Amino acid sequence: MNILIIHNNNIPTELIEEFSNNGNSYFPRVIDYQPYHDSDIDTFFGDSCLKIFKERQYDAIVISYTLGEENYIDYSGLRIATHIRLTKEWNHYATPIVFLGGDDIEDVIRLSDLGGILSTYRIYTSKARSQEELAKKIENINCDKNEIPFKEWLIDSKFQHFLNRIKIKAPANYATHHSIANKWAVLRWIEMFSWEGAAPEFGDARFKNMLYLKYLLALAGNREPFTDKDKRKEPYSPLIENIYSSADYDNKREPKKRKRVVYIDDEEALWSKVLAPIFEKSKVDLITYPFDRHNKIERPELVEKIKLFLLNDYNNNGGADCYLIDLRLHDDDFDKIKNMDLYTDKITSKDLSGHQISEYIKSLNKGCQVVIFTASNKSWNIEKSMMKIGACGYVIKESPEFNYTRQESYNLFCDFARKINKAFKLSYLQQVYKTLDDFRNKLKDKNIDLSPLYDFADLLNLDKGQKSNIIIKSCIICQMRFVESIIKKNDILIEGDGGVTKNGEKIGSCFQRIAFSNNADDVIISNEIINKDYLPDGWKYAKEDADISKIVAMLWLYYKINTEIIKYTVKLRYERNTSSAHGNQGTTITITDLQNHFQKVIIPILKKESEN
Repeated sequence: MNILIIHNNNIPTELIEEFSNNGNSYFPRVIDYQPYHDSDIDTFFGDSCLKIFKERQYDAIVISYTLGEENYIDYSGLRIATHIRLTKEWNHYATPIVFLGGDDIEDVIRLSDLGGILSTYRIYTSKARSQEELAKKIENINCDKNEIPFKEWLIDSKFQHFLNRIKIKAPANYATHHSIANKWAVLRWIEMFSWEGAAPEFGDARFKNMLYLKYLLALAGNREPFTDKDKRKEPYSPLIENIYSSADYDNKREPKKRKRVVYIDDEEALWSKVLAPIFEKSKVDLITYPFDRHNKIERPELVEKIKLFLLNDYNNNGGADCYLIDLRLHDDDFDKIKNMDLYTDKITSKDLSGHQISEYIKSLNKGCQVVIFTASNKSWNIEKSMMKIGACGYVIKESPEFNYTRQESYNLFCDFARKINKAFKLSYLQQVYKTLDDFRNKLKDKNIDLSPLYDFADLLNLDKGQKSNIIIKSCIICQMRFVESIIKKNDILIEGDGGVTKNGEKIGSCFQRIAFSNNADDVIISNEIINKDYLPDGWKYAKEDADISKIVAMLWLYYKINTEIIKYTVKLRYERNTSSAHGNQGTTITITDLQNHFQKVIIPILKKESEN
């Protein structure tokens, strides 16, 4: 029987000399633990124990309570034992462990957060000072190999009792769950894909060795790792995914220019390793705010620096197609939220720096699309922030306690891609607002009311790409309100002889008749009287003095818009008088129709009016 003794030359000499007794082979191992010289305790223990357990399997493990030379009650041996219990790869998660030393169990439990391990399965204590005493203790222990697979062991009642007895705190350099979740999610994403070329380097071995992470994983159960076999079959991606594809666009074509994503996250250096190659595969430019973790600044100063960064980008590059924002960008955010009741209504934008940044982005242009990308697991907080900010969506970064399956992890990435793509589709609203703001300045002395057009833009922004029938019908009404207000302002009249006047002045000869199809898909405009027999079935006349006739005459004669484009307006006018006037009736108008009408009819009207 192989017995491992872990110590730091702080137990009786006779106990640490290799010997055989009744077939027992003892393998003393010194762990030169210097806690005051090496702050990364878990990595030190992890590396030391990994080497030991690679040598052979042991039937029992003896550990001195303390390995520290200067602090006898640091009880670092308990931490090593907890690592052994939580580390699957060492394959000693149920091996008997004997703690060696003269300490009373009550004192150990009282002085150490990990003292509860002493009352768990296959944990023993001994005050032996000689080989014979230690050998006798081990002889009385059942050292039969525990054959339970680790996955089953995690849900075993004995292991659950062990988890309930220990208390493991997050290390000082991971004071918040936010940092742990970020690192975990990046590792999961790296693991998920077969990368084109070398996979991104995670570069943080300390995180993988962290006892707190092992503890969180154990609490969750056993998450499923991705394997090469998984990546070769559906639904998992064989390579890193495109964020968007041609199928995501109405016109079935790739966009003419690269999209831009501006990413603001205090963990941007970590996430950029994964996001940069994914976005590059999708022909998307990723722009990040460079956080300087070595230069700690107050939260107000950080917020102002990020605002200046965003303003410069907006002025120089016209903004981004998507703003990917973490809600918590400064350590003060965590302190504020931590001290608040979970369901409080008192959390405001002042409490979350990412919320402040998102509101600033919306102040630059209401059409800017914000996607919240956060490690927060408090959905109440995210939902409230989304409503206040006007974000078009949010994605939660995977966290170890969620214990996602492979499918769930992959679905989370797909949701990330959908939300980014949704922002891309809505990013045209930036230009809509820019256009309206530009013409508002040019027309400020023209007595032209642009509020219906701002209402149109606000409605599409509110719709968030849902293509709601109610929203579309409301947008139709807004655009037609503007067009009809222009007709009224210009006092368009059609005379009996076909002449058209604007504010009493003749602007040209129009038509004798116009006719349009029953569903307004087409329109006939003629200078001559249209023979009634010529009209196809389902067509009808518009009277010479009807509003539709005035609209067509104005667009055709004054704004010089051709008849093919005018058909957009005729169709909108028809829908306004039918489906939009009846709440339960659907509409055939699409978002694309509204966009085309804005670009090809509304903007030429605004240009003409601004030139006069």
